[in-house]
Order: sequence, then C-alpha cells, then structure tokens
Amino acid sequence: MLIRVAILLTLCSMLLISCSVSTNTNENQSLQYPTIVYIYIYRSDSIKPQPELISVISEAKLLETVTKEIQNADPHATIPTAEKIDSIFYFQFSYETKGITTRTEDYIYVSDMNGNYFIKSFKMMPQYDFDNYNTSEKELLLRNIGFNDWKSLSSPLLKITSPTQ
Repeated sequence: MLIRVAILLTLCSMLLISCSVSTNTNENQSLQYPTIVYIYIYRSDSIKPQPELISVISEAKLLETVTKEIQNADPHATIPTAEKIDSIFYFQFSYETKGITTRTEDYIYVSDMNGNYFIKSFKMMPQYDFDNYNTSEKELLLRNIGFNDWKSLSSPLLKITSPTQ
C-alpha cells in the first residue's frame, strides 16, 4: 500500500512540474515579440498635441517581422540634419501577457527626403510632447533624442499612411 501511494505521489509531482514548465515557456515566447504597436506622428499641420496617434497594429506575424527587422538593422547609422528629415514617428511597442502590459519599448523612426529610413530606441519623456509642432521643435526633438545609436533600415518598417495623405 505504501509503495502505491509513493508511486501515485511521484506521478502527480511529475505531472505538475511538466505543466508548469510548458506554461512558463509559452509566456516567455509571447514576450519575445510585441503584441501591439501604437504609431504616432509629429505633424506641423495639426491642432492636436504632438505626437498624434495615427494607427494601432496588433497583427502577430507583422509585429514579429518588424521586431526582427529592427534587430537586424545596421547599427551604425548617421541621420541627416533636421532640414532633410521628411517625417518623424514615435512607435510604442507593448508586450502583454494575459491582457496585461508587462513592458513597453519606445522607438523614434524617421524618413528623410531621399527615401532613407532610420530607427532608434529611446525613452519617451514629457519633453518630447508638444502643443504646437514646427521646424524648430523638430530640431529640438532630434537634438534631445541624440544623434548616436541610430539604425539604418533598408526599406520602410511599416506601410504607414499619414493622416495628410
């Protein structure tokens, strides 16, 4: 009788351990890629505070592709001067587990007038928010974010349609 109880307890323990390991593995995989990306744009032709939310993307396969493109981008890029920057976007990548945001990552993404694309990880702060946005704020924004640690992308990261287009 004692042997049967010991075998039963051992089997139950093994079952519980194997279930908990697979749960942790699934949670770690879900944190590998963002579940939602909020896309904001800095616009000088808007009366809304800047940056302005223009899109939310939650398509898992697309977010996995975007994350891999950022990770594989050329890490030694130099961005052009503010006058040559065409558009500035702010991406907030949100990682969720069971519907709860566990972490976020902030990226600034710019395109220049020659069709080049650059991205940089940064920490969004109140100084990057503007009531009115114009050319002088663009220069200030880029200067505050810094000119180091930009990555060059070979193509647009996402097909983003600005509200003005």
